[in-house]
Amino acid sequence: ASNSRKTFELTGINLPLAGGTMTGTITGQASTTIASTAPIKLPTGVLMATPEAGAIEFNGTSLFYTNASNSRKTIIFDGSQWTTTATDIYRSSGNVGIGTTSPSYALDVNGDIRLPQTNKLYLATNSTTPFLNYNTFQSNSSNMTINSASGSLHLQTGSTDRLFIDSSGNGGNVGIGTTSPTAKLHLPASTTLASSAPLKIATGVLMATAEAGAIEFNGTNLFYTNAGNTRMTLASSSLGAFPTMAVLWHGNDTILAGSATLLYIDPCPPSGPTAYQNAFADADSFQQTFFLAAGTYTLYVMGATSNNRGLIDWYIDGTAVVTGQDWYSAGYTNDVLKSNGSITVTGDGVHTLKGTVNGKNGSSSNYAMSLSRMYFK
Repeated sequence: ASNSRKTFELTGINLPLAGGTMTGTITGQASTTIASTAPIKLPTGVLMATPEAGAIEFNGTSLFYTNASNSRKTIIFDGSQWTTTATDIYRSSGNVGIGTTSPSYALDVNGDIRLPQTNKLYLATNSTTPFLNYNTFQSNSSNMTINSASGSLHLQTGSTDRLFIDSSGNGGNVGIGTTSPTAKLHLPASTTLASSAPLKIATGVLMATAEAGAIEFNGTNLFYTNAGNTRMTLASSSLGAFPTMAVLWHGNDTILAGSATLLYIDPCPPSGPTAYQNAFADADSFQQTFFLAAGTYTLYVMGATSNNRGLIDWYIDGTAVVTGQDWYSAGYTNDVLKSNGSITVTGDGVHTLKGTVNGKNGSSSNYAMSLSRMYFK
């Protein structure tokens, strides 16, 4: 017998094979409507323990093929798991996997899904709302939740963060134009460009009933309503030019550090009432706001010197403008006026003046500070 590979053509013949291996090419005739005329029929068996490249197997339910990498693949499975109606195919139970052999969900896809721009992915039992497509997410009248389970939430346009909700630190801080919000709402700084203001209030009419915390703009004035539901004017375009002089009485200061009580002495000197904190300490601090136009000024401070006075530093809007102002004298003297020129006030509007006791003269016995008024001129 020759060992060369042969090609056999079997026409209308059933060739039973019991064990062994046959190689070569078999060309069979097409099947007919008559039973037992299939060109190839595989008997039902169990799958081999070890897949073999090129093997075709049938386990009574599915038809398998093993590729060159010895990975067994399902070619055909029992159609009884699917139901067809006209051009539709569906199944009523179980999970479907694409790119995975162990689907955990009704549809489990391991890979990208392409949704053409004009098509929609509906997230409800009807084909109205909510839905998702190429450039729209539309919800229905129910509440909608967008949740980042463990990280922060970024909303971007052009790959740039526009709205950021922080999940770390003080969780829930919202940043607009910043990814490091340090307040519940953190807005970016304005620039010289038009439409770059961090906050703009549209012109409207005032609410019929004032509401605490509300800020309103009627085109002329900016209003704020306090906790007592009293509407206050924050700024008005009718004020004209900003003032170029401001007078602050020490008795009206807010105490930032040290004794909270201001006591008055010499109620009627030429300079007016003088006030001081009733317990003296280094680092005593007080503050007051004032309204002034931007510019360069002289800061005048009127008070009383004595042998127990301290040194004081002055700050405008948090910036030191005067340091070591000495209020010591060997004896008590009222109505002493001290001045420092070339003080720069930046920007029109509301500013803060803060005074902080910072040490004392070597001859002074304490850190007292007895002042009447401070003014800019």
